[in-house]
Amino acid sequence: MDKFAAMKTFVRIVEAGSLTNAADSLDTSLPTVVRTLAALERELGVSLLKRTTRRIHLTDEGAQYLERCRNILAATQEAEDMLVARRTEPVGKLSVTASVAFGRRYLTPIVYGFLQRYPKVSADVLLVDRVVDLIDEGMDAAIRIAHLRDSSLVAIEVGRVRRGVCASETYLRQHRVPNLPNDIRTHPCTRHLGLSHRNECHFHVGSRYQTIPNDILFTCKHC
Repeated sequence: MDKFAAMKTFVRIVEAGSLTNAADSLDTSLPTVVRTLAALERELGVSLLKRTTRRIHLTDEGAQYLERCRNILAATQEAEDMLVARRTEPVGKLSVTASVAFGRRYLTPIVYGFLQRYPKVSADVLLVDRVVDLIDEGMDAAIRIAHLRDSSLVAIEVGRVRRGVCASETYLRQHRVPNLPNDIRTHPCTRHLGLSHRNECHFHVGSRYQTIPNDILFTCKHC
């Protein structure tokens, strides 16, 4: 027996004033309502209602049980309403992280607009130039300009960025200017661990994808 459904049926019988009216309001048959009530009374081991040809009356046990049933059903409905409200209007705290430059330029205005639209939400924004562990640091989401190494995370591509090879004018005056990807091999390079964990550069040469290993002179872990 579905105890929760039986409790709803019992309450509806009392509120409707008869088993027939209860069956109509529940959009079910009278025999179904009768069987549900009988099964509930049998399981509880008490009579909840005294039935005559014209009216129904609550027993003492039925009156006490009715109050408890109404409280349980009301609490359940309140819990369901709360979840529905959370689906229609976000509530709570949002924690998101991104790199410093990207976060200041793009993420912060978006989060500010989101908070204006949903005033029941608060936000923590962590802007750091390192890969944040979402679980250990309690983050809900992260914007990363890199490939994921942790396969347990779910990634959604929201855009693409291009990386370029750069050098100062002073350096280029002292060294030969590279014209082809392979020329990078002869130049010392810097690397940001937030973007790459290998000593290599990647180029599109026409329709080909080319990977060039290089010597790393300087590694930046936290900028």
